[in-house]
Amino acid sequence: MAKSEESDNPSPLVTSLQHNPSLDGLRGLAILWVVMHHSGSVGRDSTTAGSWLWSNLSMMGWVGVDLFFVLSGFLITSILIRSYGQHQWIRNFIIRRGLRVLPLYFVVVFTCFNLITLIPHSGLDWLRDLSKEQWWYWLHLANFRKIAGDLMPAAPAVGWFSTYWSLSIEEHFYLGWPLMMAFAAPRRMGLVALLGIFGVVVLRIGIALYDWPESMIYNNTFTRVDGLLVGGVIAWFHCFHLEYLRRCGVLALAVFVVGALAFFIPMGLGHVGGGRNSLYGKMVLYSASVSCSGALVWYLVTQPSRSWLCRLFAARWLRSFGKFSYAIYVFNKPIIAGVAAGISTYVEKISTSNHALCYMVICGLCWIAGAISWHAIEAPCLRLKKYFPTKLNEPNEATTLDRTS
Repeated sequence: MAKSEESDNPSPLVTSLQHNPSLDGLRGLAILWVVMHHSGSVGRDSTTAGSWLWSNLSMMGWVGVDLFFVLSGFLITSILIRSYGQHQWIRNFIIRRGLRVLPLYFVVVFTCFNLITLIPHSGLDWLRDLSKEQWWYWLHLANFRKIAGDLMPAAPAVGWFSTYWSLSIEEHFYLGWPLMMAFAAPRRMGLVALLGIFGVVVLRIGIALYDWPESMIYNNTFTRVDGLLVGGVIAWFHCFHLEYLRRCGVLALAVFVVGALAFFIPMGLGHVGGGRNSLYGKMVLYSASVSCSGALVWYLVTQPSRSWLCRLFAARWLRSFGKFSYAIYVFNKPIIAGVAAGISTYVEKISTSNHALCYMVICGLCWIAGAISWHAIEAPCLRLKKYFPTKLNEPNEATTLDRTS
């Protein structure tokens, strides 16, 4: 356990992280984009008017996960910096994080693998097969199970659990980042995060040059943790150099524009969603996604709440999706599968405009599932945090990636 050093504590003028409603709205945008990505092919006729735009937006929905990662990295690092050196600060942080993400996660994992599989004639043979390997999910190794499955084609399909890879990466960060801070101390965490980002980019480019399955990059903790680290860098500046972060708002805009162009130029050349699976995509788009996400968070945490973008993301309906985003992330795949099965009963393909309506129905069902989960499981567990208090105000902790990842 690292000792508390005065030089490693942020200035009292910048330790307070006031609740920022726009961050909840940004989280809402992230989950809506992820659901669009997952539902992008449900009943869609790619030949109708407007399908090009819809196809590209849905294919780019994976960027929503990087938004989650950057938000989580920012909020978690801010909490850790402000609680550094307190009595049992690492233990309390890990328990509080566990109370936020583990109850719903374990309820779903247990129910799917050990109860739903008992239902006869459910058509879920893949789930029964995967249940024999459920230990990957209990140990938060879903992302490495996805990679192993791609390297061994005979392995059972992961089905609904294909989205759990990001939750595993989040858990790895929750466990590793506090230990890193205890070793390096808060004042050095900005440099640690920057070195980590550089290492991730180099590793990602190295893997891209070889003919490995895409999951070696897309689902790998060591090639996707840069989003969390970018959030950590922003949090470090926010705590120790807030005025400098504010003065560089134009730089944030430039970063966002360059990152967006990295997507839109190849889209104009016919690469749907920017061509993530191409060599260009593997070497450029992942970094562009993280950069755009970081620029958005950078702007929202340094601008006054009356600015137009902050007010846009602070919309109540968008914040409500952000509040329930964790459960929506967990439940959206089976909900989409159910809606797709219902549509296929009546029509093979529907128009793009009707697909948009279908997407809104899916989002509505996901919101209902998220609200039920919040009131029945998540909120009651969050009340247990009072037994593991921290001295500093943590206004955004309860909704840090009301998940992801």
